[in-house]
Amino acid sequence: YKMVWVIPSEIITALSDDIEEFMRITQMNDRQDALCCYIFGVLSDPTGLKCMYKLLVEHKGVPREIALKFLNYSLKMKYKMEKGNWSWYEMDKYNIPFEEVKECSTKYQLNFD
Repeated sequence: YKMVWVIPSEIITALSDDIEEFMRITQMNDRQDALCCYIFGVLSDPTGLKCMYKLLVEHKGVPREIALKFLNYSLKMKYKMEKGNWSWYEMDKYNIPFEEVKECSTKYQLNFD
């Protein structure tokens, strides 16, 4: 499956050079895949969140609100992908196969009593 991940244009512009270099080094051809791998790779490092924030806000001039919203969303998606924890809505929206779901985060149940 291929997840569609909407990334603000300010983030794409700010990371453009880094992503080009990452694609050259890894020989990846798909820009979205490279962007996801790059971001998740940076965020996997213990100091990655702080480094990414500094890069975006202090060095690239991305507005703080946009950077924080993006980093929060990225951490949430990274967690969901690692844990396989998806709601029924997300499974439908992102076309996630059932084999990829380890736990459903939808907690309500239908009662037919």
